[in-house]
Amino acid sequence: MRRLFRYRPSPAGLIAFAALFVALGGGAYAAAKIGSAQIKNNSIRSKDIRNRTIRGKDVHNETITARQIRDPEAYHAVGASGEPPFKNGAGNFGSGYATTAFFKDNEGIVHLRGTMKAVDNRVAFTLPPGYRPAQILDIGVIAQGATGYIYISPNGDLKPRAGSSPANYGLDSVSFRAEGGRTAARKSSSRADPNSP
Repeated sequence: MRRLFRYRPSPAGLIAFAALFVALGGGAYAAAKIGSAQIKNNSIRSKDIRNRTIRGKDVHNETITARQIRDPEAYHAVGASGEPPFKNGAGNFGSGYATTAFFKDNEGIVHLRGTMKAVDNRVAFTLPPGYRPAQILDIGVIAQGATGYIYISPNGDLKPRAGSSPANYGLDSVSFRAEGGRTAARKSSSRADPNSP
């Protein structure tokens, strides 16, 4: 036993041992002692938070307001400058009805609106990339006061079917998830007012 105490560590060895202890235990100490009271308000930015780490249970009720939620993009009016054109004689019905348009919300859902006149079984317009379904969709709509159909293809072609031609198609009930869903929504969103014409 005397032999163990005969060899005393040097001062440099003690300092190295103390540094090692602080290095190994310091992080745990900091993690245990730093709480919300020690964090300065507005000092943590979104880039400091790892993606998909904040869940619903981490957010207190009524702490996020409408201001903090990004608005969906504005409607894209078919036939307007810089937007998809009408094809094969299709166009807006007019007479005070909403114009044909589409937008994608923050969840990646594409919404159509308006009343369109179009030739039966011919492409009326083509949705741009990012607003297209992964598979062919067959959606029932009101056409000439009866049941009609809108077929939307993965290439974006929108083709109406009513059995009579030309016919008027109400598009306000047409909604579908775009291929890519939320990812595609993030890429295309422009944060404008969705209620603008």
